[in-house]
Amino acid sequence: MLPNPAALQSFGLTLQDVIAALERNNRSLGAGFVERNGEAALVRVDGRLRGLADIARVVLKEHNGTPVTIGQVAEVTIGGELRQGSASADGRETVIGTAMMLTGANSRAVAVDTLEQFNYVTNNLPQDIIARPVLNRSRLVDDTIATVTHNLFYGALLVVVVLFALLGNLRAAFLTALAIPLSMLLAALGMTHYGISGNLMSLGAIDFGIIIDGSVIIVENCANSAACSPPRNASKPPAPPATKSAAPPPLAKPSSSWSTCPSSRWRGLKGNYFIPWRSP
Repeated sequence: MLPNPAALQSFGLTLQDVIAALERNNRSLGAGFVERNGEAALVRVDGRLRGLADIARVVLKEHNGTPVTIGQVAEVTIGGELRQGSASADGRETVIGTAMMLTGANSRAVAVDTLEQFNYVTNNLPQDIIARPVLNRSRLVDDTIATVTHNLFYGALLVVVVLFALLGNLRAAFLTALAIPLSMLLAALGMTHYGISGNLMSLGAIDFGIIIDGSVIIVENCANSAACSPPRNASKPPAPPATKSAAPPPLAKPSSSWSTCPSSRWRGLKGNYFIPWRSP
């Protein structure tokens, strides 16, 4: 309803008079019930406005014996949606659409599917309408995957170099470093089975030193025992070096696992971040 200020003033009316008249003529009231043959019939007075014509016929006042209606002082029409924002590109007004991803969905798959649907819609638009992607999240996801791959590869390579420098034996360093791909493989299998997604914060911050600490203890003890082995004609054969060093790793590993127990109760965003960190 678009009031005409000049018409309102000529009849001595205000906007409050128009609002009050609409409220009085747009009601739905209950009038009790009528009981008959053990049944109750509800009585209701429905005085609500049904359309544009009803609104235009609402009487505001009487002027010289003639009723003054809303249609005489205002234009009654179907209005549009309230505007909640605007967008511009290159100094001209434009329309921006956003694809919303559901919670727990695969961001890369959603980005690829959205781009396919966008290309399909673009090919069916009129020639005078141009549509182009503003932000393609698949590029961000691909860059994140590349960053995680880079961190894991060079982190493992650095561990192998440090092991070789400290152990002085390439074969021992290689055997120790095998714990890295094996633990990552088991973690990937567990994450796939339980539907846990990886992310840059968790997978990119894996401590390879914690992963290989048990194998370092055993391999280093084996290498030292091989270097200091007694003659073969000894009366009593020595105990295997792995047996001597088997006790410390089982005692040290639970302490590393217990340190991650508090994070198992995290929920929300930080819980999603650190679930892959707990998996290896």
